[in-house]
Amino acid sequence: MTVGAVLAAVNGGIAGVDALAGGYLATAFGFRSIFWVITGVGVLATYLVVRIAPDSRPSAGVKMD
Repeated sequence: MTVGAVLAAVNGGIAGVDALAGGYLATAFGFRSIFWVITGVGVLATYLVVRIAPDSRPSAGVKMD
């Protein structure tokens, strides 16, 4: 694969890198591996949001509107 093909696959989204990775996972490890990878990414994303995202509460005495 050339660099252009990889970049096109990344920009392709649903029809791109995720389809290639899903096909590889399903072939090499079975379909359950896709769900475990999705679960891992979800858990990692949740952890990062909890640890890194700033608190978004309003200041004391200030209305949100």
